[in-house]
Order: sequence, then C-alpha cells, then structure tokens
Amino acid sequence: MCMQKRKLRDVKEELNVVHVSRRERLVSRFSSKGNQIKWRSGDKFVKLNCLGYENIAETLVSWFLHFTNIKEEDYVDYFSCMIYEDGKRLGIGCYSYDFVKEYEEITIKDLLNAGLRSFSISYDDLREFLIDEIKLDIKNYIDRILCVDSIVRNDDRHFDNISFLYKDGVYKPAPIFDNGSSCMSDTFSYPFEVDFDINYSSIQAKPFRADFKSQIGYVDRLLVDYDGFINSIQFDAQESIRALEVIKRGLAEMEGISWERS
Repeated sequence: MCMQKRKLRDVKEELNVVHVSRRERLVSRFSSKGNQIKWRSGDKFVKLNCLGYENIAETLVSWFLHFTNIKEEDYVDYFSCMIYEDGKRLGIGCYSYDFVKEYEEITIKDLLNAGLRSFSISYDDLREFLIDEIKLDIKNYIDRILCVDSIVRNDDRHFDNISFLYKDGVYKPAPIFDNGSSCMSDTFSYPFEVDFDINYSSIQAKPFRADFKSQIGYVDRLLVDYDGFINSIQFDAQESIRALEVIKRGLAEMEGISWERS
C-alpha cells in the first residue's frame, strides 16, 4: 500500500508529449461507448480522449489504487499526455506501459466466443465456465475488479477489458486496466450542465448487473488508506474536481461493502 507523500495535481501545460504513427494504430476493443483511437508504440499503449476527460479518470483511478492493498503489479498505471500522430497534434489522452510483454493476451470475450457461449452470462456461470475452460478460478480477480468499479463508478466494464495473460499452456489474470469510463468522464452522458446528483444516480454498472451493490456478493473487501488518498490530491480544474467527487461519493456509499479502512 502506498505511503508516498507526493501529490496528484491537475495536469496543465506540463503534459508529457507522446509521438505516435498512424501505422501504430490498434483495432479498438468493443465498447458500448464507441471507438477510442489507440496506438501501441514501442513499450507504450496510448489512447486519445474521445468523450470527455478519460485521461483524468485513468490517472486518478490508478493513483487511487496505490492507496489500496492491491499489489502494484496487479493494476496498470496511467499517465496523461499530449498526443501527436506523425507530427500532427491530435489532443489529450493517456498512456500506459506494455503489460502483455512476452505473453498472449486473451480476453473473456475471446474465451466465450471460442466456447460458443453468450455474453449474457451470470457471474456464477462465468466462473464455472472459466474453471472448465482455462483451469482458473477467477473469483478473487473478478471480485477485485467489481470492488474497484463500485467505488470509481466505472460504467463500461465488459468482457473485452477483463483479460488473461497466456504462456506455455498457463493462464494468469492480467492487471486491472481500462478505467477510463470511470468518474463520469463521459461528458456527453453526464453533462456538466446537469446536477451532479442526477448524473451520479444514473450511472449503471456492468457486466453482470446494472446496480453496483447488487453486483457484489461475498467478497474480500479492499483495504483503503482513505486519509492518505484524500490528502494526496491537489486539484483545481473542474473536470478533476468532479472526478474526485465521484470517487469520494463511491467510497462513502460502498464502505463496509466493497472496501474498509486500512
């Protein structure tokens, strides 16, 4: 769990610059949110904001995870950046470092397709299917993701952003990644002109149920250094303040359900 004294501040003119090439573009994963432009460039995965402040959501959620009992190797760190493609400035986004490396990444969607199974599958049926299919009980992994999503209000968790790393006949869970739809980052679905409480109450969970609390059964709750996290933030920008408020609201609602204080 993070004990650092650094602060997470608004990213302004000091944005990291990342240069990519059009030939490095990736075919986007399925998302109900649409297609986000992404690249794999060297040892980086890079993605451009398309609906709002996804870069803030990614960096804030990965920062929050530093203050939990989830091991650092079990989640992906994100960093905001300004993206240039072939010398042309495209806009703000974020990047992370390659977590696949020498492995093959296989998503739950890939496995369900291979097994001719429906994506409308229950938690218990998915767990049983994966025990049979890849000899791995995913309870702890999925529970951890659902706990995080319930706090940060990720409304776009789907079977293409829950994945495994495969090598030499063995599967292991990939680190938690793709949290850009958290924190009401989609300003089309959650406009600033609409009252915060109305926006917040309209957020729906995925992939098993629409209600965050009902998605979570008996789980090992996350341990969170609440004070350490809150005191590590120094925000002034409207988008960052709203993103943090979503997490603070999620923490208040889900304490004793998906997390407890360390």
